[in-house]
Amino acid sequence: MFDNVSLPYELRPYQLEAVEALMKNKHGTIVLPTAMGKTSIGIECLKRVNSRTAVLVHTESLLNQWCETLRKTGIWAGVFYGKEKRHGLVTVFIIN
Repeated sequence: MFDNVSLPYELRPYQLEAVEALMKNKHGTIVLPTAMGKTSIGIECLKRVNSRTAVLVHTESLLNQWCETLRKTGIWAGVFYGKEKRHGLVTVFIIN
């Protein structure tokens, strides 16, 4: 499903460590400051899980950021919020 997905850059060591921990434990929470690569970590996890995925964000700007980053990897995401409701293999939801 997502076998051909790749980020247009290499993950940093702390990002790879987070991905490995999430994959090992099958769940977890990523807590990092703004612009430290949480979206990239999520996309790498999505690739490794290789399954339909729901991404939950709390603002429209984060929804747009996720969709744009996914598009750069070749994934066209669905979105589900007040303005639009379209599902995909990856769907980004705004939750309040």
